[in-house]
Amino acid sequence: MEIRMITQEDRFINTTQLSELLGVSNVTIWRWRKSSQLPPAYKFNDQSVRWRQSEIESWLKNQRLNQEV
Repeated sequence: MEIRMITQEDRFINTTQLSELLGVSNVTIWRWRKSSQLPPAYKFNDQSVRWRQSEIESWLKNQRLNQEV
């Protein structure tokens, strides 16, 4: 059995953590999710969705690059 260490980038973050990271409200997160402005979320159960931190960081980097153009 292989044991794999989870790195910070492999971590999943919830809506509250994502809203704090982006400095917006949970409502804004849900609105952006509904309009596909965020990377896709992963559904963990009927009531829980999370985002892979590495995908959010990559998305943020692209957002910043697009603002500079």
